Amino acid sequence: AVSVDNPSSPSGEAAIDNIKMFGFDDAPPVLLAYHDCAGPQVEAVLPKIDILHVEHPAHKSIFVGHEQAVAEYIKRRGMFAVGVVSNSASGVAELAKTCGMIFDPDIVRSQGMAGYDSVVDWIRENQRQAADAVVKQYVDFVTMIAAMTGVQQELVARLCYISTTCGLGSMKHEGMQDVVYDLVDTASHAIR
Repeated sequence: AVSVDNPSSPSGEAAIDNIKMFGFDDAPPVLLAYHDCAGPQVEAVLPKIDILHVEHPAHKSIFVGHEQAVAEYIKRRGMFAVGVVSNSASGVAELAKTCGMIFDPDIVRSQGMAGYDSVVDWIRENQRQAADAVVKQYVDFVTMIAAMTGVQQELVARLCYISTTCGLGSMKHEGMQDVVYDLVDTASHAIR
């Protein structure tokens, strides 16, 4: 797969042009993937790619007004990589909090990266509960896309897989990186 991450691109066309510049458009069997933190130009990108990496499923707004293009993308078996596991320590801490971890975010933040050790330990001890919350976000995304496009939910589900949000490699808490990878793995197994 060839992935393009060009958040400063004024349109999806610029990203596709970058792919073509390297000669990948004629090289079988390459899958073209597109990721843009701010949200892609759906109409321009979907007809030309195989995988769209979507940030946290709450970013529904990138699809509004593009329902038909998304439905056509799905019909030709375009896939979605759904970034449902946060790449930030504070995002993972928020996930732990929604799952029932009791902590004071201000105290955790005031301790710097070491303050997140308790979050890492809690998620490791409550892996299944945290993974269930990730699965719920995935199901919410699948349900939203199916409702928005009129495509059967089962087909949408077969064309989606979960991932982290972008930038995981820049996370400064190494234990948190491991927890995020483990959450993606556990949630993936639960979805299958």
